[in-house]
Amino acid sequence: MERLSTIIGTLCRRPGIYIGRADMRHVRAFLNGYLLALEEMGELKNHPLNGFVHWLELRHDIQGAAWGWDRILVHAAGSHAEAIRTLPAVFSLYRSEVASGVFDPEALHSRNGREPEQTCTDGYSDQ
Repeated sequence: MERLSTIIGTLCRRPGIYIGRADMRHVRAFLNGYLLALEEMGELKNHPLNGFVHWLELRHDIQGAAWGWDRILVHAAGSHAEAIRTLPAVFSLYRSEVASGVFDPEALHSRNGREPEQTCTDGYSDQ
């Protein structure tokens, strides 16, 4: 996950160079492509963002089919730009909770969250 943390930091420091405009959907697409390349090269065994989405769901009490990790971050941060700015720190906190055993990404977590009634992500599509 160290390589992923490095690429997240690089991407979020200068998103315009890598993804054009500051949009978390573009960040998600970029990282999915990066992870796919690692997987195809045999360098990735477990998809590290699967545990990340569960961690975010629990942390923000959000659960719904249209709520991917990117949308949860936009909702929590209030804007795409702020979500991109805070992503490296949020991912670092997730990694530290996994490393310390506070969060186990392999455990099945009950999903009792809810979809927020009001959000800054109106019109956001997880498609």
